[in-house]
Amino acid sequence: MTAVNLTKLNNEIYELLAFFTRPSEFHQKLNILFEFYSVQVYHSGVNIKSNARLKKYHLPLLVLMQCERLIRKRCHENPEAAFRLFDELITDPYVEVNSFAASILGCVPAAFAGGAITRINSQGIAWERDERLSDFLQRSTNTIISLANQEWQNYLDEALSISAENYHRFGLALLTISLQNENFENIPFFFRHFLLFLPKANLRFQQEYLLIFRELYQRYPTESVHFFEQSLSLVENDAYFRMFRRFLPNLSEPEHSRLRELAKA
Repeated sequence: MTAVNLTKLNNEIYELLAFFTRPSEFHQKLNILFEFYSVQVYHSGVNIKSNARLKKYHLPLLVLMQCERLIRKRCHENPEAAFRLFDELITDPYVEVNSFAASILGCVPAAFAGGAITRINSQGIAWERDERLSDFLQRSTNTIISLANQEWQNYLDEALSISAENYHRFGLALLTISLQNENFENIPFFFRHFLLFLPKANLRFQQEYLLIFRELYQRYPTESVHFFEQSLSLVENDAYFRMFRRFLPNLSEPEHSRLRELAKA
């Protein structure tokens, strides 16, 4: 693997940023840049089958990191141009370009949270079953969750009230990403919304629920045990009990013993 010349890379990114307000040209030149570093550092074997559904440049981490770092100021100065650039790049078939687009959305200042949330919602629903969803939410939501806390909570209140089945996985992903952000501190909010989800918990979403169980317990160990105890007594849903039994080994022995009976183990 060839080492990346940081000075050369930074100069190339600054040249790219000259097209910040011209999305289609920026897109074209970004593909050329990523293709160059893909060719420089990654050579797949002739017998390796590529994933045709999700294309990847296999960039060195430094390339994407520097792109994200150097574009941040432009996004703060011109958020409307950042939105237009996101709208252009998110359509690209390559994973790294999608990740960069999400990071651009995550750099928009909190005062423009409304435009960012609209795009997070529409793209998140479109990728509800897509493996890119988690990375997209991680990159695109950090500023909003941290600095536009109330706007994010209002959005979650609305989004999590939608009962459509095909929206369920996305709702769980929104709860997870919020739990993982230490700047979003609202225990009653998490427990209230999660309790609404549990009666309709389905084993098809088992991995998503187990992840939330772990995040809740890691962030609020005492409060979450009390919540589990109450919810296991109130909720009548065999799927919830079965999923919770899978989670039991994560608990301490006294907690495990107390909750095992409630989970009908």
